[in-house]
Formats: sequence, C-alpha cells, structure tokens
Amino acid sequence: QPAKIVSVCNFKGGVSKTTTGAHLAMAAALDGYRVLVVDLDSQASMSTIFGATAEDESQTAYSVLARHRARHVARTLGIDDPADPRLDDEIRDAMKVSADDVIFGTHWPTIDILPAQLNLYWAEFQVPVWMQTHRSWQFWDALKAFLSEDGLLADYDIVLIDTPPALGYLTINALSAADILLIPVGASFIEFDSTGRFFDMLYTTFVSIEDSMAR
Repeated sequence: QPAKIVSVCNFKGGVSKTTTGAHLAMAAALDGYRVLVVDLDSQASMSTIFGATAEDESQTAYSVLARHRARHVARTLGIDDPADPRLDDEIRDAMKVSADDVIFGTHWPTIDILPAQLNLYWAEFQVPVWMQTHRSWQFWDALKAFLSEDGLLADYDIVLIDTPPALGYLTINALSAADILLIPVGASFIEFDSTGRFFDMLYTTFVSIEDSMAR
C-alpha cells in the first residue's frame, strides 16, 4: 500500500512537535518501516536531530514548491520539455528538480529526510509572488504532487512531516498532503485554547481554498 502521510502540526510553538515527530520516526524505523521525514520548519531542528541540515534552500522543500509552480507554468504554455527555449532559466532549472536532489540519508538506515535550513523561510515570501503572476497555480498541492509523482509513496511506508508553528504556505502543504494529523497539545488551558483557535484557522483556510478551486 502507498505510504501513510503524517503531519505533526500545531499553531502554538513549544508543544514538542519536532520531538514527537522524531520519536515517532525512530519508533517506526525500529519496527521495520521505511520512513521519510520532511522538515518544513526553517529552524531545521528535525534536520539537526537526523544530522542532515541542507546547505541552502535548493536542498529543501523550497525546490519542491518551485518545481510544482514551474511545471504549472510550462503546462499553461503547452510545453513539456524543460529545455524549451521559451522558458526562462529559473523555470527550466526548477522543472529539473528530482527527489535525488532534495532527499538524503541519515544515520538511521531506514530513515531518509528532506531537510530544512534557514533560507527555507523565504518560501513564505516567494509563494505569494508566484501566486500573483500565476493565479491558477494550486500551491497547496505541491508537496503531495512531489511525493506522488516521484514514486516516494511506494518507496516508503510512512512519510512524517514536521511543520513550523505557523499556518503559512508550507504548513498548508503539509496539511493538504496528510492522511493523518498529529497535533501535540500541552496540559494547560492556554495551550488547549490555542489549539482550538488552530482548528478554527484550519477550517477557515481550507474553506477559502475550496472556494478558490470552485471558481
């Protein structure tokens, strides 16, 4: 069966999202599962835990978003060949990105990682710029399309996504791709209340996405 995609998320920081995700990945590996960890937090704590911090944004999920947008641009122009001279260099380079460019091994033989690094945060500024120039681009499908198109759902048993403590474009990708949401909550009223607000934001965000798709 295709891999199950688990997104560990919460709007509130400090609720042990990364620790929970790392322990789950290790436990799954010890049980014999093949695990892909996707680090979408520019703090790169998950990447540090597994010893695979990216050198720059080209080795992070930024390239995944850029590839998805580039392929959309090419499709709208009726172009299939990344080398087509009608495409600019940025689009051509982004279209050529593959899983081998962004997924690396770790010190666990059955855990690989798509790492993060500080420049990944630039995606939160670049995505709205891309959306302005190509309004039909469905940015929220970028991560899910990457996992499917590159055969990663067949290569792994579990894909575990660590998200930043914000409902930004990267987190929306994680939520849109997920089969399972794992939401750590601290044992206090403030954290419970914050999590309730997170669910409200999720509802509003995905209603907005559904409305845009209907249009």
